[in-house]
Amino acid sequence: MKCPYCSAENLENRDSCYHCGKDLAMLRVIVNRARHHYNLALEHAERQRYHEAITELNSALELDRNFINSHVVLGTIYAKMDEHDKARECWKNALALDPSIHKAHTYLEKLDLVVEVRPWVQRLRGMVAIAALIVIAMIGVIGYFILPDPALDNFDAAVAAYEQGNYQGAIDQLKTVKSTFRHRYLASIAQDYEQLINKECRLAMIHIHQLLDSSEFQAAAEQINTLSKRHPPKRYAAQLQEVRDSARRRKQELVVASLHAMREDIATSSSAITELDDYERLFSDDGTTFTQQIRAEIISIEGERAARSLIAQYEVNRPDPFATLQRIEQIQRDHPPSAELLKDLRAQVIDDMHADKLLEFQLALENQMPERVEELFQQREEWMQYLPEETARDITQNWQASLGRMKGDELLKKLDTITAQGAHTLDTLAKEAEMIIVPDQKKAALKKIDALKNKFAEEIWQHALKQDYRFQIGSPPEDIARLVADNFEFVMQNLDKNTLRWGGDYKLTLYAGSANLRLGNQEEARKLLQRVVDKWPDKVYAKFARNLLGKIN
Repeated sequence: MKCPYCSAENLENRDSCYHCGKDLAMLRVIVNRARHHYNLALEHAERQRYHEAITELNSALELDRNFINSHVVLGTIYAKMDEHDKARECWKNALALDPSIHKAHTYLEKLDLVVEVRPWVQRLRGMVAIAALIVIAMIGVIGYFILPDPALDNFDAAVAAYEQGNYQGAIDQLKTVKSTFRHRYLASIAQDYEQLINKECRLAMIHIHQLLDSSEFQAAAEQINTLSKRHPPKRYAAQLQEVRDSARRRKQELVVASLHAMREDIATSSSAITELDDYERLFSDDGTTFTQQIRAEIISIEGERAARSLIAQYEVNRPDPFATLQRIEQIQRDHPPSAELLKDLRAQVIDDMHADKLLEFQLALENQMPERVEELFQQREEWMQYLPEETARDITQNWQASLGRMKGDELLKKLDTITAQGAHTLDTLAKEAEMIIVPDQKKAALKKIDALKNKFAEEIWQHALKQDYRFQIGSPPEDIARLVADNFEFVMQNLDKNTLRWGGDYKLTLYAGSANLRLGNQEEARKLLQRVVDKWPDKVYAKFARNLLGKIN
């Protein structure tokens, strides 16, 4: 990149001139944009889209008139389109910028030859066919007039080899004919035939060079393959290999240029991938690691772009941390080289997510939201998987303790509001109290539940005592009978021990038996009444029990 102020040459990545110190940032942008148009032109030329290629090259020259390669390639395309005056002007422009450009000198020297040869090449194919027919006819005439000769077999083999596309085989047979045939006339024909083959190969090579000069790699590759399959003479085979290697190198340069444009954000990855796919299609026999290296570089650049985009997005918008972590894992999986770029972002996202979850849990605790606290506790494994094992274990233990403490507080408040509950409800509350993990809370809850049980049992006992006479004769009110029958065992377990000791036990048993008799549960009634008779036979209530047993069928 030449400085417009002091004409010093600078590297393309410099933002200021190393000689005069002037700012070259804008010039670098212009030069890179011109190079992008130049690369697009090469792609168009390779696909024989000459008008599009000319447009791109003119755009490149509008940006940078000193872009020598653009002048050279533009001249080559004009030559391909038979616009020789324009081609000559472009090459002269290139030489005016740099007289040492070898290609421009060569093209100008060969321009007149190309103009002269092109129509002759078009007529050559017909001439070759006619010449082959003439040779075959002459062979027939000679064979008709002369005696059989072993060399004729060699000549026949040469003709067969040529027709089968084996040029080197044909020349080998023709050389045998020239050295052994005793008739000079036929030897002269063999010499002409050999020259014809060499001329065909030479013209094919000229055509291949023209295609390569026009960056028509696909057409050039087809011509190279066609000539290779015809087994050309050894010197042309060597030239053909050199041309193939040269074409490979030039195509590699285009691939590298597209990769450079991608790295500079001038072009997308699709253009680099297209160039690489073309290279693999044209040179599928390439035994080097070039394609693997380029493809790995493309993946690396794509990964770097994705990583930097995600980093910028997180800094500005701070999206959902969990979704961001999943995106980080996807980028690292698809583009392994990006792992180092995303290392700091991953650590930051994990820290942010950790802090967010701790804050959300703390707020749910402070606002007494047990359902939300429980939900956060159940969801902890989704994000704790990203934390160190020891940290995750400590958080789980702390959250579990906080959750247990909240449940304990909730149960204690609930017990403070309960006045009277059924036995089943109190048993359920007792089970919940047993699950409290804070010892003091558990002890206080169980104590409150015991007090509620005692209170409820006392209430039932008092209701029953008020109906003592009616229980004795077996006709208690139905609601009181049901209350006693349903809660007999509960009252026996939770009624004050002194009350039971001073007659409460046999009275309550009689009440339960009478209640079951009133409700039609005769078997249960018989069992309870018989217990009174057997266990307390000397009590007056035993007589009441026998009377009631007499009423059971």
